[in-house]
Amino acid sequence: MTHERKQLDLFVPLSVKPRLRDLIDVMDICFLSLSKRRLKPIQYRNNKVSVLVTANATYGMATIWDWDLIIGLVSMINEARNDELQTSPRIRFRPYDLLLCIGRSTGGKNYHELAAAVRRLCNTNITTTIRLDDQHGEERPFAFIENYKIPQRYSGMPGDGPYTRMPDPCREWEVTLSLWVYNAVVRQDGILSIDQAFLSLKGGIEKFLYRYARKAVPGSKGRWKISLIKLYEKSGSCGELYDFQKKVREISRRNTLPGYRVEMMGAGQDAQVWLFEAHTSELTRTQLPANQGAVLDDHIPF
Repeated sequence: MTHERKQLDLFVPLSVKPRLRDLIDVMDICFLSLSKRRLKPIQYRNNKVSVLVTANATYGMATIWDWDLIIGLVSMINEARNDELQTSPRIRFRPYDLLLCIGRSTGGKNYHELAAAVRRLCNTNITTTIRLDDQHGEERPFAFIENYKIPQRYSGMPGDGPYTRMPDPCREWEVTLSLWVYNAVVRQDGILSIDQAFLSLKGGIEKFLYRYARKAVPGSKGRWKISLIKLYEKSGSCGELYDFQKKVREISRRNTLPGYRVEMMGAGQDAQVWLFEAHTSELTRTQLPANQGAVLDDHIPF
């Protein structure tokens, strides 16, 4: 279109099976917990970037499994914009459609898990210098979801408390994405395609490694090297470095990342992690260039 597209007050997705897209800025740095029920803040800083993620004591921190929900909504928005349709950060959707979009089952407990993911994404605060212009050049904490509406149906008297309420899967839900998230889609250069098979990955570190590889490897001769310590810091993992190393080795052994392979050289403080595009010819450990730049988690639904 030659004229600027107007923004709707409310966007209702038409496609429930869009091509998947992820936010580039959240793919290689720890904005999300790799474990369930985390309350400890995530803090990451290098010379150019700082990230602080704090959890809500009631709901806990948004997890990397919760992020599948954002991937689904972002992908629906991107698909609509590619079709030159008007969109909005305020989205109304059928929860059944969103669960299908992100490869989840549609049984009763899945709607409870979806609602819990929405609450965590709304109640986790982020402060970052990444795209500070989207925060008007100020330190301004935000949540990935600004607010939401989840229709409820009661299994008891309304006054009996929140645990008697059930999310209603038969009515439309509504969320409002933060402008920090929405603007990345609008600008197009803030998103990156991901493999549908990503949604089937179970482990938190496994999901983190795929997203890191998807951002880092393309454009770098089909391979990328990073020290284990730096990768560990970027992941924001709550576990010890030793445990993180064991899980990366197990992922390498199982070769589970869609489109990418993982190799590790060395151990402990000196360990290096190599990431390769799957079609890159196999290299033995002795053939790995020396100067190239730069046990799985249990399944936790949402």
